Amino acid sequence: MGPVPVRVRVDVKEVGVTEPGAEGGALRVPLEVAQRILWGSAQVEALDLKDLSAPWRLGDRVRRVLEGRDGVVVLGIDELNRPLLLALALERILIFVAVGLILVVAALNLLCNVAMVAAEKRRDLAVLTSLGLEPVRVRRLFLLLGLGIGAAGAIGGAAVGVATAWILDATGALPLPRGVFVVSSVPFSVDPMMVAKVVGLALILSAVASWLPSRVVARREPAEGLRYE
Repeated sequence: MGPVPVRVRVDVKEVGVTEPGAEGGALRVPLEVAQRILWGSAQVEALDLKDLSAPWRLGDRVRRVLEGRDGVVVLGIDELNRPLLLALALERILIFVAVGLILVVAALNLLCNVAMVAAEKRRDLAVLTSLGLEPVRVRRLFLLLGLGIGAAGAIGGAAVGVATAWILDATGALPLPRGVFVVSSVPFSVDPMMVAKVVGLALILSAVASWLPSRVVARREPAEGLRYE
């Protein structure tokens, strides 16, 4: 350290080998060795702890251990990276809104399809209604039709998305430059809660889109359906 580098010879024992990433220029040594090389007899002023298995709980665990000691400040990963975490949370919200708008467009398409089926089957429905078919059953029929189409699309899309994310994460299909990022490829993680929200929203929109035309068809008089036949 200082304007004139000082060479210090220390005997160390190799205990493991790690893959170089963003910290490719770092060397991990025991604390007492680093303290003797860098600070001599001075005391350590800061420690950087990393626990990749549970990074969010590491700060709380250290606080409990060091509770009551003067001059000790413990900052967790959420406190050190608050702006980044807020940006990621905002990104998740915007992605959910974008997916919601796509689902709204799909629901409008479903509404048009159910309405077209009802128009094509107008004569058949009029005949069945005149023979005693209750309007409630007609409404239930078209409601189940729309819900079936929406459920098939939502569940099928969720399955394809989860499978694609798993394959991309397992194969590392999108590599990253070594020495720049900590990871070697873009990681893909599936949030079950987010998948459940998207599927639930799709089912709700499908129910609403199916209910509107089914209600109109159920209230139609049989004579109106046979008038132009």
